[in-house]
Amino acid sequence: MDQQALFSSGPVTARADDQLMKEASGVRAGKRCGVANYPLNSILDSDTDYALAVTDLDFRIIQYNSTAERLFGYKAEEVIGRTVQDILSQEEVAAERFDRAIKAVERDGRWEYDIKVEDPQGKPRLVHSAMIALPGEDGERKGYILISRDVTEAKRAERERAILATVVEQTAEAVVITDTAGTIQYVNPAFERISGYTRREAVGRNSRVLKSGKHDEAFYRDLWDTLTRREVWAGRLVNKRKDGTLYHMESTIFPIRDASGAVSNFVAVGTDITHEVALEARLQQAQKLEAIGMLASGVAHDFNNLLTAISGYVGLAKMTLAKTHPAMRSLEMVEKAAQQASSVTGSLLMFGRTADSDRLPLILGRLVSESISLLRGVLPTSVDIVEDIPSKPELWVDADATQLRQVLLNVAVNARDAMPDGGQLRISLGQDRDGRQREGQRSSLPFPLPSGAEAGEAESAHAVLVLEDTGSGMPEEVRLRVFEPFFTTKPRGRGTGLGMSVIHGIVSAHQGTIEVESACGQGTRVTITLPCCAPEVITPAPDQESTGGQGQGETIIIVEDNAQVRSIMTSTLRAHGYEVVQAAGGEEAAVLLEAQPFSVGLVVLDLDLPGQEGLSCLAEIRKTRPEIPVVIITGSADCECGVEEHEADVLLQKPFRMLDLTSAVAGALEKADMTHETAT
Repeated sequence: MDQQALFSSGPVTARADDQLMKEASGVRAGKRCGVANYPLNSILDSDTDYALAVTDLDFRIIQYNSTAERLFGYKAEEVIGRTVQDILSQEEVAAERFDRAIKAVERDGRWEYDIKVEDPQGKPRLVHSAMIALPGEDGERKGYILISRDVTEAKRAERERAILATVVEQTAEAVVITDTAGTIQYVNPAFERISGYTRREAVGRNSRVLKSGKHDEAFYRDLWDTLTRREVWAGRLVNKRKDGTLYHMESTIFPIRDASGAVSNFVAVGTDITHEVALEARLQQAQKLEAIGMLASGVAHDFNNLLTAISGYVGLAKMTLAKTHPAMRSLEMVEKAAQQASSVTGSLLMFGRTADSDRLPLILGRLVSESISLLRGVLPTSVDIVEDIPSKPELWVDADATQLRQVLLNVAVNARDAMPDGGQLRISLGQDRDGRQREGQRSSLPFPLPSGAEAGEAESAHAVLVLEDTGSGMPEEVRLRVFEPFFTTKPRGRGTGLGMSVIHGIVSAHQGTIEVESACGQGTRVTITLPCCAPEVITPAPDQESTGGQGQGETIIIVEDNAQVRSIMTSTLRAHGYEVVQAAGGEEAAVLLEAQPFSVGLVVLDLDLPGQEGLSCLAEIRKTRPEIPVVIITGSADCECGVEEHEADVLLQKPFRMLDLTSAVAGALEKADMTHETAT
């Protein structure tokens, strides 16, 4: 661009740099009698970055250096002797702009400004200029000097630095700059937000203020050794906030070198991953619980096979002995113990169960009483369980038994932890026909319905379950957060913080309510309210023991991989008049069915055969011999979908009594006979 650019800018946009003003001051300091005699040649002819133009009082250019030629595109011979006004007029530049510059110089002695020009190659450049009055030896103004410098690259670098500074200030990552001794020299707003320290509080302190105590000296020694080798360190840091809480950072720390190559600073850039670390821990805990559940299910399945065998042999022994035999009492005790063990394995299966909620009408008092037996095995003997569960009236609720047991277990475990030295857990059950607890009677449960209450009244009523402990209680700020997921006051590793939130979710899903009352030193009371439902109409089953379920020589194939269970079932069914053929797996059963296509009357099939052979075998039977009734036996808690899919006739859950087996076989055969007679 040409010389019109010298005066074509608007207001001043930048201050002259120090070097530019130093050059101008040096020229003004010269005391000479006239402009023409100024000793400027040495400056004008030097290899300088500054474009210089000297004028007299009439703004006639008298000197013009080579840098100005390169910057503005005019040769010296083209401009010397001409006035600046003449050039401006030739370039059609508004004279008032130049007038403003003159007035500024007359008023202030100088005028500074930034202008945009094009170099001889047509590339845009940014020029910083100053017009300064030149005094003579008598102090009177003798002329003017225009000093300009190409600041395109400097301004670009300045903009980049400004952008970088804005990025550092606005980034979500914490940025800390220290000297080589670790003294903090800069922190960005993200650091302030994450650590709790303001910039004023952090700058000047050593980075050791952030130490959490979670890393040993070897950890920090390795970190500093890496940095002193001028290498980049990357890893996770656990730091301490101003309030003493800990936070996790995914950090990168690297050295900064000065112009000589020496390390002058260290920069740490870190992302707050506290939330992610917590999620990782919760995921690991969930995976651990899932693994424990699978293990529990496997153990329970194997144990159920043993219990089935024990119960079966006890049943056979009782069949062979007179009721007055001295051993009968012992056999009954063994049978009772097996039934109690069965409830334990049932609890293990429920713990490992992943099936969806399965709600059925049930008697809440009976479920609570059964669950208390399980709780006695969970709670230490120093915790006394006081049970106040009335037998009448029967409170029916539409609920998932497994989930309600989990509610009771979670509350009981919390009560246990609140009573490390022992105490009392009182479990009460009552009824509130208004759907809420009665005022002034919070501790006097239960609330019985009037005798003769109808089913409709029962459906409008609510069952009220109260679990009250004599533990340490909790402050109000903890009680208000008790249902928050992952909130826990227990030491690390002793709680997931999910217990009460799971309880809240279960109760809410059952259209119920839950309330927690507590105070420090006064224990905790958890009140759960569930809507009642109409009682389920149950048709009494026929007394199979009196009929004996005797067979007529029908052939039964028993498909069971456990030898003990297979043996006791075989002995029992043969004793009841059936012909029995044994198969240890699905393939063997298929061979038997093919060998005896018409004589097989029924199949007893273990659905839990290895490698899903049970389901495959059931599917094959339904495909090739759909008329054959099938009694399924299983030790799994999640077999319902398989039964419905393949339309099995009867399901027996292990461990079962041999009486249940003979009754199931007799019922399935009778049903098959009736179906056959109807078809013919």
